[in-house]
Amino acid sequence: MKAMSDLQVLPLVTDGSVSTRTAGDRLELLTALITAPNFDPLFRTDVIKVPRDHPTYGWGCAVSGCQRAQGPARDFCKVHELEWVAAQKAGQSITEFHMAAVPLIPKSRIDPPPCVVCPDAPAWDARQLCYLHGSRWLRHHADVRGRKGMLPVYEEWLAKQVPFPHFGQCKVLPCPEQASSPLGLCHRHITHYERDRKPGGARPAANWARWIVTRNKPVPIEYADRSLFERWCRETGLANRANGQVSLLGLRPLVKAEIKWALFQHGNNPTEGMIWPLVWVQYLIDDCRDQRVDSLADIDQGNCRRLSRLLLFGMLNSLRQVYFTRDDTKEAGFIETDHFGVRFASCHSHIDLTPISQRWLRDLIWDMFANRLLTDPPKSRSPFGMSRRACAELSAYLEAQAPGGGHDPGTDRLPYGGVRRRPTPPRRAWSPYAETPPYEERRSRHRYEVHSVRHLQRRPPRAPVRVGLR
Repeated sequence: MKAMSDLQVLPLVTDGSVSTRTAGDRLELLTALITAPNFDPLFRTDVIKVPRDHPTYGWGCAVSGCQRAQGPARDFCKVHELEWVAAQKAGQSITEFHMAAVPLIPKSRIDPPPCVVCPDAPAWDARQLCYLHGSRWLRHHADVRGRKGMLPVYEEWLAKQVPFPHFGQCKVLPCPEQASSPLGLCHRHITHYERDRKPGGARPAANWARWIVTRNKPVPIEYADRSLFERWCRETGLANRANGQVSLLGLRPLVKAEIKWALFQHGNNPTEGMIWPLVWVQYLIDDCRDQRVDSLADIDQGNCRRLSRLLLFGMLNSLRQVYFTRDDTKEAGFIETDHFGVRFASCHSHIDLTPISQRWLRDLIWDMFANRLLTDPPKSRSPFGMSRRACAELSAYLEAQAPGGGHDPGTDRLPYGGVRRRPTPPRRAWSPYAETPPYEERRSRHRYEVHSVRHLQRRPPRAPVRVGLR
């Protein structure tokens, strides 16, 4: 819940009161960064094909030789994950499991080779035939076996086949696969279209294969309701998400560039303690496409998947470092350690200072953090966290007790609210001859103090009670 409130308080698009470097064109700024030489070319295309052993976005099963994809946020594929759970219950170690695990092959091709007849169409069966030629071979096989009672010769049938024309890309908006029929759908989406009972009633002309071979003309498509078929193509999602691909097709230019930059940044700085499975990334992309947003800052988080919201927080953090300069962050009420070349281990770069409502106090702590990051960066983020918490408590006290909420730093009256403080005794130099209570006495006193505090926490007293804390 804290992460979601941070996103609402510090949006990427301000109301005009804070000047950012994106006053001109955010797309132009991101385009310049994406085309820079140090940007990984892997994330420049609209269809990102990630290697299965990528150090940050790897998606292959961890069992050596296994060709299946791992489950989201898992190390193994579904079959090996179940086997590993059973091996753990049996007391088997991870090393013994890897030595005994049998590698598996996927049930369907993740990256199919081209058809042996049609070089522009992907193969979908063991004979390396496309969907159309595979269907024709099965019909020919059944026909010859039924009429003549003998098996046909595959090589003779293959020599008589001619390639079908290229049908273009699948009409489903986010799908990057090639179409397998004149309908304009790939093999998987043809199956989905038939499963959805063919909305719109789209169908190619009868004997369309003979139409292509003899007339060499485009096959006419008949529709019962063409608008309904086109709507189905726009609203249908990907048919395969476990193939190491991220499809940005159908997104608007700015949100597409923002996701590319966020993926590149997370690949360079995977120190936030959170993994980004490609399936979750595709979920966020699908939500952006469904809501037709121009930027990640415009997405309605209430209508997103929970996994999409987890990734959205990290992506917005990486974009703030681009959209806001160092001086802009002071005006907006936060600070980015990456602007000073400092990144703490297992921490993100963003430090929110908006809980400090007094502007003069917030500017003081911002200047203190900036000076520390420039001159003597600490080894961890703990000093910043303690200082931020102390200033937030002071800000809340001033807001409640000081005149005008403490927003005027020139006020010379600081109310104490009835707080009585015991004067601090003068500090004496240590002497080996100084009298100290025995060990048992100090131990019993400490035990009494701790138990007194626990008693107050369990049962609040009716009357004020003084606890002898020192």
